[in-house]
Amino acid sequence: MTDSKKVPICDLHCDTAFEILAGRSLTDRECQVNLPDMESANVKIQVFACYISPVTSKGSRFPLLMQMIDAFKKEIEKHSDKIELCLDAEEIKKANAQGKIAAILALENGMALENNLYNLRTIYDQGVRLVTIIH
Repeated sequence: MTDSKKVPICDLHCDTAFEILAGRSLTDRECQVNLPDMESANVKIQVFACYISPVTSKGSRFPLLMQMIDAFKKEIEKHSDKIELCLDAEEIKKANAQGKIAAILALENGMALENNLYNLRTIYDQGVRLVTIIH
């Protein structure tokens, strides 16, 4: 059996960004994905999905997304010794070389863009590097 410490893990989806917006911390083991569990599982890359429900009223989806991104980035900064928001492959390599988990920010369900391509540029500027069109 392979020792999990030797196998690097890349998880392409979790809903922890919403949990952070709701007031939880990356260290909270009640979160779907959390720092203690990621470290013990040898997670090297974690994609954090920002999900905005389609039942969220039009006009409030994008502001809610921006609040989620802001809360997530603040939480990442609190734990910058263990995890880092990465914007490209070089930053992922650098974070991993420093013993940190590489965090990738994603938008799940493009509906939050409110049919405005300027909003896509805005979230890119805020560090989002992955967008799914539907849930």
